[in-house]
Amino acid sequence: MRTLDLDFSGFKTPDGNYMPERKSNLLEALSNFIPPQLSTFKLVSTLDDENGGLEGLLQLICSLPSSIKTLCLTFEQWDNFKSGMITDIGKKLPHTLETFSMHIYNGDHIEDHELTPFAYEIKKLNHLKEFTLFARSHGRDGYYKVQDINSVSDILSKAVETFDED
Repeated sequence: MRTLDLDFSGFKTPDGNYMPERKSNLLEALSNFIPPQLSTFKLVSTLDDENGGLEGLLQLICSLPSSIKTLCLTFEQWDNFKSGMITDIGKKLPHTLETFSMHIYNGDHIEDHELTPFAYEIKKLNHLKEFTLFARSHGRDGYYKVQDINSVSDILSKAVETFDED
């Protein structure tokens, strides 16, 4: 079993920002060095691109080998995360995953109805046994909005509930 556990988050300044800023090109560069026999990949980082930084993350996910079983992504700060990005991420997840975890702090709130297309992508992961999605919004409205899902059945049932309401 090969595990890669990386923390690129930098340090948090007194004003709440992380330094140095991490950009999409860091993830793009990292994608060129993923070990071919990797089974567990854990990444803690920030993502500060003005355009969202999604391209680098998708390239990194696509570079994961077919031996990957566990993927844990934590973005301590992702100000430019847009809720629709979650579906793009879901579309690129390796079909060999047994465990997927993603934590996103300080981006857009992911509304329940936006989880429906993401859930359809999760449903395609036939080997997935453990699932976590935690997202806390930026708090610009004076409070944080949270999305906290802790199982495959929860994400799928949430999508069905949302679909039924429409």
